[in-house]
Amino acid sequence: VVDVCGVCGGDDSSCGDGGPHFVPAYLEYSDNPYLPMNITALSAVSDGIALETGDEIGIFDGDVCVGSGFVNGTIEAPSNMLAMVVSAQDGDTPGYTAGNSIIYRFWDASAQAEVASVEATYQEGFDDVFTNLGSAYVTLTGEGGGADDCPSGTYDCAGVCDGSAEVDECGVCGGGNS
Repeated sequence: VVDVCGVCGGDDSSCGDGGPHFVPAYLEYSDNPYLPMNITALSAVSDGIALETGDEIGIFDGDVCVGSGFVNGTIEAPSNMLAMVVSAQDGDTPGYTAGNSIIYRFWDASAQAEVASVEATYQEGFDDVFTNLGSAYVTLTGEGGGADDCPSGTYDCAGVCDGSAEVDECGVCGGGNS
């Protein structure tokens, strides 16, 4: 049953929260990531300003969102690092492919803008590509609100520039409305 806020099985209490911007594709199939890789952000800055509570970090393999994290306070090591989990592809369940490059995007909640140009600096001795059951510690620096990577600046719920995926009535990006 869909509540008045459009949430499957909801209790009419979440209207207006907007929901997450980055929705990992595997969540349509399972709440549990397959061969999860742990990625920990040591800091995250966009245009010289630290990400703040309400902002998000999306983790992508190409155009597929494979993980995300919600910022709660300034991300800084060692007191407030952001731990995120990504899921590998498993049959028809979308996810990362081991060995592929990790792509990051920011969602600036206050500006309602996606930053697609994010540079990653990895801590030595940890993974810097998608690795089954791997770990990465990363410092993220974003610039420009994504204009360089997406001329229109319009992203769908899966984070694809000018994409057509939509959040269904159950809150799943590209879901089957069930």
